[in-house]
Amino acid sequence: MAKKKRAPTPNEHQQNASPPNPSPPPNPSGRPIATDDIADRVMALARHLGEVVGTVGAIFALACIEKDKRLCDVKPALWIMLDGWLHPAQALWNEKAERYLTREEPVYLDGGRLPPTETGRFGTPSYCQLAMELGELTSKAGLLSGQPGQASNWTMAKGFADELRRYTGAENDNDAVAAIHALIPEIQCEARRGIDRWRAETEAAAVAEQWIPVAEAERLTEINRGTLSRAAKQGKIKTNGQTGRKLQLDLADVKRFSLQAKARRNERENREVLSQYRKDDQKRLFGGANR
Repeated sequence: MAKKKRAPTPNEHQQNASPPNPSPPPNPSGRPIATDDIADRVMALARHLGEVVGTVGAIFALACIEKDKRLCDVKPALWIMLDGWLHPAQALWNEKAERYLTREEPVYLDGGRLPPTETGRFGTPSYCQLAMELGELTSKAGLLSGQPGQASNWTMAKGFADELRRYTGAENDNDAVAAIHALIPEIQCEARRGIDRWRAETEAAAVAEQWIPVAEAERLTEINRGTLSRAAKQGKIKTNGQTGRKLQLDLADVKRFSLQAKARRNERENREVLSQYRKDDQKRLFGGANR
């Protein structure tokens, strides 16, 4: 009879857990993240940074307890998890994401608990960047603590905990853990706000310059597509630079061209009506004189 395997303890299970796969990073839509798809990129970034912050909080909490250990010896599995979430977040961070996430005023890890004049405050232009730099700082401290000849205040668990607690401006370890974890909802709100900003700009740009097929332009203006195509070739209507079936016209230019065409048609019709009226009037005058 085969010997029954012993179930792993919670600690063994956590230590043996596989780190998150950093490539490709997951995203809420399940689609590959396009370079210009800010919504998917920012949502994936916020998710990874939330996990980074949670892992840093766990490392800090254990460092407060296991003060005499080297920092890298504090729950080794957590360091694997930290890098597993941090590296994809670094790959997702780019100038476009930074543009829509940057705030008017900087934000700080102390959350306003330290006075503005305090030197050495840990602050960045956005909560997402704050979480990123917090993860990078923690990862670097853990890496250095495992290298010989790199002894410093940051490489021991106690020194790391003391420095990070000072950055949070908290009076005790529990408040410091809470201050670190408070970044997670701020990151999520900031990501949604950044996506709203991107969508507002995208919609405004679409209204300002919206491309439509020639057939759609013909339906809207009641001008035959041959005339529209000729106007496009003559530069009277802006195009997308394509030809044939791929040719599209700028909606604003199409409306302007249509209004101009209607104005010319109305003017021509008015001249014809006036000319006909004058002819009829002359016939009445000369006709009466002949009688």
